[in-house]
Amino acid sequence: MEDTELMVEHQGNIIIGADDITLDCAGNMVSSLVPGSGIGIALNNRIKVTVKNCYVQDFEVGLAYLRA
Repeated sequence: MEDTELMVEHQGNIIIGADDITLDCAGNMVSSLVPGSGIGIALNNRIKVTVKNCYVQDFEVGLAYLRA
């Protein structure tokens, strides 16, 4: 997987699926399909991940690092 720049607003969650990457939202919004629920950006057992320039709205949890 490679670094990603979000070029438009995004509805729904984002799950980071690889290590050693950057997600740059470039000032774009990540918003929930169902306000008040879910995780906006999830990093499940990932290392060396950078998330920057993101506006996260209407999720129960905006950003979560989940470790098993």
